[in-house]
Amino acid sequence: MKKVSGILAAVFLCLLLCRSEVYAATQDIAVNLAENRTDCIFQIAWEETEKEASVRIVSPSGQVYGTEETPDQVTVMTGFIYVYIGDAAAGQWTVSVTGDGLGSAEVTVGSLPESMNVDVFSVTETGNGSYRAEWSISDCPEDVTIRIYASKNPDSYEGTEVSGSGRGAAGNMNFTMPDVDSGYYYFYLSVTAGSGAFNYAYCDTPYFYDNTGRADKLTAVSAGLLNSDIYISWEGEAGTYLAMLFDPDTKELLLSEETEEQSSLLAMPEGYTTVLAGAASYDSGRLGRFDLYEVSADNMVDATVQFPDESATNRTVVTVNVTFSGNCTVSATLNGELMLEQSSEAGDYSVELEEGDNTIVFMVSDANGNMASFVKELYLDSIAPQLSMARNLDGVTVDEDYIYVEGYTEAGASLTCNGQKIELVGNYFSYRQPLSLGKNEIRVVAADIAGNETQYTAEVRRPFWSSGILRWIILGAAAVALILVETVLLVRGKRRSRR
Repeated sequence: MKKVSGILAAVFLCLLLCRSEVYAATQDIAVNLAENRTDCIFQIAWEETEKEASVRIVSPSGQVYGTEETPDQVTVMTGFIYVYIGDAAAGQWTVSVTGDGLGSAEVTVGSLPESMNVDVFSVTETGNGSYRAEWSISDCPEDVTIRIYASKNPDSYEGTEVSGSGRGAAGNMNFTMPDVDSGYYYFYLSVTAGSGAFNYAYCDTPYFYDNTGRADKLTAVSAGLLNSDIYISWEGEAGTYLAMLFDPDTKELLLSEETEEQSSLLAMPEGYTTVLAGAASYDSGRLGRFDLYEVSADNMVDATVQFPDESATNRTVVTVNVTFSGNCTVSATLNGELMLEQSSEAGDYSVELEEGDNTIVFMVSDANGNMASFVKELYLDSIAPQLSMARNLDGVTVDEDYIYVEGYTEAGASLTCNGQKIELVGNYFSYRQPLSLGKNEIRVVAADIAGNETQYTAEVRRPFWSSGILRWIILGAAAVALILVETVLLVRGKRRSRR
């Protein structure tokens, strides 16, 4: 049984009231105790109850109590903080309240006469929406008042009252749930004495309440894994829906999403491997009826899908290989259009691509509704890149030992000439290709990322007896002749001089 021991005094047998206006972040409030007290409790309240505050209390001897210093002696509620002091000496105490925008603050000091310990509090279900509560309270007056509340959060005391007033330190009562949302509820008991002293205690067991007066359950509800996330789908009329995830043990609501679609993808909450999932209508903020389905990360689909490695291709048909274990089916879409539905076969599947961008999605599902998705973006380009030459080089005869290969190709293409990469300026190229004597083959190739190629070939001749070579031969011959003439003249001159 969950109990609250620090909330034992809302109103006390003896009251000493000290008030102060608190608008700053921190305000010190002086409290004078005229006499020593036993079982002393300080109650600090503030006007703006939605704001949060912290409290620090200093006794006349300098001992410190508070939310940070003695958390085990502090109970924090919405708009209230209770600090159990125990034996409190007479004299001046200082209460420091810290918080922004708290408004008017009030300090109440009193003594707790009895512990009002909740020894027994249990709830049993007697029919859908009907329950029976039993309790036993010790160390309390005989005329205590008992009320039962229902809360979706077992750590909060802001639930909905579901019973009339019961009386006595021990007893039982029947109660019926009011018009509240379907879902799991924890019940807690409030015991109050005529003096104003009170205590709370939670029942350990949560109960699922199905409000039959609300909108009907959705149809065709399915909940399972989609990869590592949770996919919930359903059928229903147009409207607003609420998809929900619950703790499988405490039944607390962990995560919800409001949507107008008929499906929801929710992340597995951090620290969880198993949750309860459900969906219900949620028109005008009124939650309809629903069932819950267990979803476990241990049930992930064991499957692999092997797509082509490249991101662009010139093949209009590609092969996708699918493998899985267990009883599974395979579905697939291409650009959002269904091309394969619930095939039970593993193996190779052919996909006929469309020109341009393609999104291929394969989905492998097991018999329990768990799924694994595999996505591939693949670009189909079956058109060869443009290649335009500045002039046709085929059959050209040149005397030089080089020729310029020039032209234009499309953006993104790579270009080579006789195997050598050509750098582009914009989409234009100009490349100096060396030539050898005789015939020279020129081969220019433009290739795109999909593997398409456009080729240009030409044969360029560099003749041996070119005008340039002939000129050098003539010059060489003339030089040789001149040397011979000079040699002959020199020889004749020497002969004459001997005579």
